[in-house]
This record gives sequence, C-alpha cells and structure tokens, in this order.
Amino acid sequence: SSEGSAAAGARAAIAAASREFSARYERGDAEGMVELYTPDGVILPPGRPSLRGPAELRAYWALAPGMRVLEHRVTADSVVVAGPVAYDWGTYRVRTRQGEGPERETGGKYVIVWRETTPGTWRMHVDMWNAGPPPGAGAPRQ
Repeated sequence: SSEGSAAAGARAAIAAASREFSARYERGDAEGMVELYTPDGVILPPGRPSLRGPAELRAYWALAPGMRVLEHRVTADSVVVAGPVAYDWGTYRVRTRQGEGPERETGGKYVIVWRETTPGTWRMHVDMWNAGPPPGAGAPRQ
C-alpha cells in the first residue's frame, strides 16, 4: 500500500537522521546536531531542566574542552509513524574520553518524537533519555 511505503520511507529517513546525529556528535559538531531538531525542539536530559530552541540546544551539546565522543550508537526498538509525526524508542551507548584520561562508557534508554518538517525530512521535536543499567548487566528478574 502507498501508506505502508510512506511509513517505510519515513522510518528510513528517521534512521538516517539518527545516524547523522551520532556522526555529528562524534565530530563535536553541536551546530550540526541542532540542525537535526525542529526550530522549537525540546530536549529533556536526565537530572536537568528541559531546554528549548537552537541556542539552548547548542549550549547543551557543545563539548567541554578536551572532551571527545569516541562512539555514539542508537538502537531503535520501535519506530511508529502516524502521518507527519513519528515516535521511536530504544537504547543508546556513548563512549567518551576527557583529555588523555580513560575511556568512559555510558548508555541508557531514549524516546524521541519526530516531525516531518518538509516532505521526506524528519527532525527531532522532543528528545528524552535516561541512564540504563551498567553495560553487561542483565535485565532484573521480575
């Protein structure tokens, strides 16, 4: 169906934007990262107030001097497309190094609300994440 192919195209565009976000983060390109959000995009970082709009997002994503993002990987568990809006959730992993210090690995869970800003172009509108269990930890028993 054309509806099914439109959703498949949207999922592919969202996956590409997500990979591009990771690539820009690894390059330390805060300006480029902000371009992947809607103009009124909001981030909801853990333990911090929500931040909205390009200036606040740019300040948040700018890396501290000497900080390098060695790897940023996002794994979507689900991407649901509903017309010009989509949402996806999954897990992320980040490896960083400050100066010549040891590598640090963190990760967790995320949910993103995407908006189709022009036909075929998807941007993050709401981006929320929080820490997960340490790498290698199994799921808790119920």
